[in-house]
Amino acid sequence: MRKYRLSAILAIMSIILLLQVADSMAEEASCKSDEYEVMSLLIREQYDSEFSLILINRDTESWCLREQLDFLQRQWPKLKSETIDSLIINNSGATYPLAESFRVPVEYRLVSDHEYRKALRGDTDHSGGETLEAGGELAASGTEVYTAISDATEPDWDNFDRVFPDAQGYLTFSRVGFDSGCTQALVIFSNAYRCSGARLRPATRKIACFSKRNGAWELVGVSRGIDAMD
Repeated sequence: MRKYRLSAILAIMSIILLLQVADSMAEEASCKSDEYEVMSLLIREQYDSEFSLILINRDTESWCLREQLDFLQRQWPKLKSETIDSLIINNSGATYPLAESFRVPVEYRLVSDHEYRKALRGDTDHSGGETLEAGGELAASGTEVYTAISDATEPDWDNFDRVFPDAQGYLTFSRVGFDSGCTQALVIFSNAYRCSGARLRPATRKIACFSKRNGAWELVGVSRGIDAMD
């Protein structure tokens, strides 16, 4: 009899563990499905009322901030530490390709870095994968490519406007960080345009905070510009 009781207890414990794992997986999947809703909401709030074309970097931007994020909880006292931790963890590795899953009422395009750089070069013949001459030969890749191009020639924003008329600029997102209950979200973003000057990316990034209320996401606010790594 004891043997059967022990087996029954073990079976019940296994079922409970399986249910907990299933709940955790369902929660994670739910947050991932909200990632595009959060980014789409930011676009709708910040850009789509003034522009007919939204350009979005095809890949997320990996970790690029110089400073700690403790100030976010001073700005938004209800923001949980786990939401900040999620943002850091989700953006500590490689970039992530975005899908055409945005929901905005205007046209949008996912644009690669190569297309973006090409539009900024104008008639100058450079290639992101080639050795660039900037006061001497400099082999570069990744973020070094942007520095090399900026040193060689200033971005041609007039040509960018010719290639992408009526675009708001070039919007870049990080991965979204969520709390465990999928009720809070943070995302790092920037929009490169003429205000970037001679840079291909703005010198600072912004962080947007979101809260889910009654099943719908709301934009709580956008942080001040914070320094980005070159």
